[in-house]
Amino acid sequence: MGQLLYPKEVFEEMAGAGSVLLCAALPLLWLRCRPTVFEYVSVLAVSCVALFTLLGADVRLTVPLSYALFGLMWFVTGFMKIPLTAHYSQNAYGGGKALSNPLFVRTNRILTFCWGALYMVTPAWTFALLGTDVSYLTGAFNSVLPALMALFTLWFQRWYPARYARGQRRG
Repeated sequence: MGQLLYPKEVFEEMAGAGSVLLCAALPLLWLRCRPTVFEYVSVLAVSCVALFTLLGADVRLTVPLSYALFGLMWFVTGFMKIPLTAHYSQNAYGGGKALSNPLFVRTNRILTFCWGALYMVTPAWTFALLGTDVSYLTGAFNSVLPALMALFTLWFQRWYPARYARGQRRG
């Protein structure tokens, strides 16, 4: 690849500072949208990872760490009464009433575990990619897989309840 216009350290500092600024500005959106507990946890996680980066932690460690933290958050909420994806999709299914629908919660629990699994394995290939000459492709690669998971989510949230309603309840 060609030479970078700025040293790697400058990009790392800019990424860390940008993350902190984004986290600082995010609460402004909450004037319009009601945040869930997950937004608060996310702001804390991103701020901590950005701070580590600004303090000199290697980006090859902090970027995978950020994916691991989000994966852990998603995966753990799969064991909670209401999984993370249910909070985000409830408005398309009647708002808060959807959270009392066992099939809605079950469907979202499965999706939450799927998303959690994706973000729990993402640190492995992120770490590996960041140590190669094609490290600049890491962001693109880590955007394609969630896009594919989003397509799966769109399909699954229609398919699974319909399958369940037909009486094919195994699984």
